[in-house]
Amino acid sequence: MNRDVTRLMEHMRKEDGYASVMQSLERLVASHPELCDADDYREQLLALVRSSRCQRRLQNLVQQTVLSRPDLLYPPGYPLEAIQEPLDYMRRAQRAWERRLYKSLNAMSAELGVPLARLRPPAQQQKMVERPEEASQDEPVELERFRPVYAPKDFLEVLTRVENPNHAASSSDFLYGMVRLPLPVPDLAELRQQFEELGSSRLQHLSMSADLPAAGKPHLSVAQYREMLGARLLELDDAPAAREFAKLGVPQSQRGELWCQMLGVRPDARHTAQLEELDRAVLQHQLLADRLVARDVQLTAGNDDQYFVFSELLRATLLRFLRHTAPLEALTPLPGRPARATASGAPDTPLAYPPCGVVPFHGFSMYLAPLCFVLSDPTRLLMAFERLYSRYFVLLHTLSSRPDGIVSLSLLLERLLREHELTLWLHCRRCRVQPLRLVFRWLVRAFSGYLRVSQLLPLWELVLAYDSLRPLALLAAAVLAYRRASLLAATSQQTMEAVLADLSSIRVLPLLRAVLGRWTA
Repeated sequence: MNRDVTRLMEHMRKEDGYASVMQSLERLVASHPELCDADDYREQLLALVRSSRCQRRLQNLVQQTVLSRPDLLYPPGYPLEAIQEPLDYMRRAQRAWERRLYKSLNAMSAELGVPLARLRPPAQQQKMVERPEEASQDEPVELERFRPVYAPKDFLEVLTRVENPNHAASSSDFLYGMVRLPLPVPDLAELRQQFEELGSSRLQHLSMSADLPAAGKPHLSVAQYREMLGARLLELDDAPAAREFAKLGVPQSQRGELWCQMLGVRPDARHTAQLEELDRAVLQHQLLADRLVARDVQLTAGNDDQYFVFSELLRATLLRFLRHTAPLEALTPLPGRPARATASGAPDTPLAYPPCGVVPFHGFSMYLAPLCFVLSDPTRLLMAFERLYSRYFVLLHTLSSRPDGIVSLSLLLERLLREHELTLWLHCRRCRVQPLRLVFRWLVRAFSGYLRVSQLLPLWELVLAYDSLRPLALLAAAVLAYRRASLLAATSQQTMEAVLADLSSIRVLPLLRAVLGRWTA
């Protein structure tokens, strides 16, 4: 037990809020000098902490540490490789995939004559200093020359070729989907238990009952009552309670603050200085990955009527993210191994490339774009994105056997369709169409760019509230079930894709509640 506490404390010291919490505890103890003469000093100190706000802040810090360091759940000395990924074949597949990515990156560098990293010319640095609003812009260059390293469809092909050498599935069996791995996925009964609040028609969810009288508070509407509760939570600064609260919806005016509370985003002067340091790094060094980001923003958010106004903010934030090493440490528990490059002047010190350890792909900027509607402060925006990405979204483009990984989500989708939409499943198979192929792009991008922002943010709220990515697979299956009639009338993949092309009319929470209640266990 003592060793576990020691390990937890070691990692807590690295968390953002540790220094602030310790200062609060010091001020609390200093304000009660009588404790020093007490015989039962320890008991009185614990009672004092429990009666103050320091207890909640400590609870938040412990939860934040455990969420960011899942290896703490394993005993000391447990092999890191086994923590990252217990299945050998999955580790090999992920490493082969990463070798392919970095090979493509190096080939692009050689083909276009653009180095992976270089110092910016002094003239360009001076121009960026004089015009800080253009700090996120590259020098004039044809971005069309830079192609995405990969797209979701490329990742799908790799994912479906992963095989367990000790398990063979019959390719002639019509019940099999694209992913044929023996990984455990929950059934409908387990999903109903996990998302109990989501499936209960007795509970008033904000997005479906905003104007109705609140239960037990007939003089208040649901929206007014939720805002009152949200304000109280913000005063308490209780992250676990905020997660419970978010299960029934967060008021739009409080979304930014409560999301930061759930993610442990509490910026201080140190984070402001860190942001300035990252801006200097953007000014001094240029990465090939910068062009990939700029091109991705141009192709995705720049062409989206919901996000195009944030194009400059997206580029600036992602350029900082590429140079920040905090995500690299946060991704340690995952099986990925970022490529290493040798910095000029330090040939014996290989560094991760890019420094954050993440190679941008087509659609990567869409993980950040919706956050621009929630947060406007650059420091909080970057911190929230880093937490959201390293805890959740990285699992959507990493090969692993984790319950919330993209492989398990794909299996869950196919199981839900086979067991609860068998007519649609068989129709797709007769037409030689794999349902997963129709919706995989939604899963990889967490529906960003496909749903309206007013529906996407409540979906991401469920991910935060339940600390799970399973709502993505559940929603994908629900959309297919909702459009069953049109899909049954289609006879080709192209026609089915046209049926699913526009999700602007989808309302997330009513649809999820409907399928959880309508499907039979």
